Amino acid sequence: MRVRRMLAALCAGLAMLTGLQCVRLMVATRPIVIATRTITRGSTIPANALAIREIADDAALEHAFRAVEEAVGMTAQVDIPENGIVVPAMARASPTVSKGHTAIEVSLASSADDLIPGDVVMLSGAAIDQGPNTDPPTENESAGDKSTGDTTTGTALQELCPNAILMAKPTQDANGNITAVFAMRPEEAAAVLQAQTYNAIIAVSAE
Repeated sequence: MRVRRMLAALCAGLAMLTGLQCVRLMVATRPIVIATRTITRGSTIPANALAIREIADDAALEHAFRAVEEAVGMTAQVDIPENGIVVPAMARASPTVSKGHTAIEVSLASSADDLIPGDVVMLSGAAIDQGPNTDPPTENESAGDKSTGDTTTGTALQELCPNAILMAKPTQDANGNITAVFAMRPEEAAAVLQAQTYNAIIAVSAE
């Protein structure tokens, strides 16, 4: 009698397990890419921070990455939390130097905390404005009479490159100096390199 009860319980358990398996098979699933750890904004997404998980299919997951290879090497545009689903809106292709362009290192006087690789910025340099009269001083002016010359000076921003592409996250050394690598046309690169020798370079988002 005791054996019969044990067999009956075992059969009931097997029947329940079989039923659950049938229900599971009836629910459509799809593979999606999740983050196995937090991926910070602006960083390159590595393969070891991603995994595939099967979850119940849903229309909201239509655009989610389905293979790890689809997201590896892209730049995170937002902080992606651990176990978060990774979708294309969260990442973009890492920037490359286009044909006919070059990449140079630029010392920035402006904050770069909000910049991430792929951002397009305008680079400008501070230029000295000598005023309307920049002719050499006359003999009288040299003797001390400045009344006939306008020597008003000031500073103005000179646009050096309207569409510089940030190639990597800016770095800051122990002294607070910020440097970043930008891609641009060669003639713009020459202007920036010349300007930063004497003037501060600032980056303003162009997007």
